[in-house]
Amino acid sequence: MAKFLSLYDCIEESYDKNGNFVKEYDTNLPHGKEIIKKFCDQWNKDADAFMLDLVNKECDNRIQSCYMKSYKPKSGKTTLCVEFVAKSGRQLTTKIRNAICDFMSAQYSDGWGEGMFDRITKLPDGTSYRVV
Repeated sequence: MAKFLSLYDCIEESYDKNGNFVKEYDTNLPHGKEIIKKFCDQWNKDADAFMLDLVNKECDNRIQSCYMKSYKPKSGKTTLCVEFVAKSGRQLTTKIRNAICDFMSAQYSDGWGEGMFDRITKLPDGTSYRVV
């Protein structure tokens, strides 16, 4: 069974109680575990079937599944991983892998911004953060 991983390193921006920017984190995100859980739950519950249909239009109907999970790099980064699994007997050729990369690049820069990224998460102490 052929697999292909698409990775995205999250960046967290924190804001004070008045909504003023405080700090940006690209490693050791203060809310990294919550971010991974939130994004994976949202993708796997709400978006995977929709995204699977879209990616299969670009990939000759070769993809069986596209679930999101955490990817554990050693760098302290918070990395989301969408794992594309080919249908039985189908290969993920260079052309198909490139199509997946193009598709996910568009999602990371546009589609996710509309649906998953750039949303402010308010914390009980009045501060907030967002993932970019």
